[in-house]
Amino acid sequence: MKYVGIDCGNEYTKAVVMEDDRILARAVVPTDFDIDLAAKTACDRVLKNAGLDAADRIIVTGAGRDAVTFADEIVVGIVASAKGAHYADTTVELVIDLGAEGYRAISLVENGNVGHYEANDRCAAGSGTFIETMARTLQLSIDEMDACALRHDEDLTIASQCVVFAESEVVSLIHQNHAVEDIAFGVIAGVANRVATVAKREKPKDKLMLIGGLGGSDVMLQCLSKEMGKTVCAHPEYQYLTAVGAIISTRG
Repeated sequence: MKYVGIDCGNEYTKAVVMEDDRILARAVVPTDFDIDLAAKTACDRVLKNAGLDAADRIIVTGAGRDAVTFADEIVVGIVASAKGAHYADTTVELVIDLGAEGYRAISLVENGNVGHYEANDRCAAGSGTFIETMARTLQLSIDEMDACALRHDEDLTIASQCVVFAESEVVSLIHQNHAVEDIAFGVIAGVANRVATVAKREKPKDKLMLIGGLGGSDVMLQCLSKEMGKTVCAHPEYQYLTAVGAIISTRG
């Protein structure tokens, strides 16, 4: 059977096609204002990428899951993230799901089931949107932000949690002639600090994984590892693992 898993995020909608345990194709589109349309667009695109006309079942998850009208099944995002991380590495004990508008730390038990979880409770203070806003202030793209931060010399930390105050803090640091590389690092380090504060409530053991849109940030992985006192790894499919987990969770 061919399954489509769709993860409707606040900023991007991701989709995968799977057969058995194999990913056949992937697609990602901006969510924009019409969640149902974004999900349909991602579904159509991923089916085309897989060379298929239709799927046997379509499973949806993510923040916008309830707005999707054509799915066969809906899966809670926490469950999907846990199952997706377990699919990527069966030894993972804690998964940190860091998205555009929020983050959560999920303790895994047998077979990738959710043991317990903690989530942020301060708007988008430790999220991808926060970093994107600061990147725009520095006139960088999100990818340039990470590459720039890798070249830092000074370990700055942007302490402000409010986007407005943090933007003011960044502008102040620019006026103080701090290097853009150091400020970029400070932004990511500040987010990592807030995410780690939540993740530590789960009393993580040895194997930690970061998924979501920031799973591709080398600086975020470095900063989280330092904050957690343990290596935080990522998987090549970091952006799609919640969509993968949505499929897996419906198969038992």
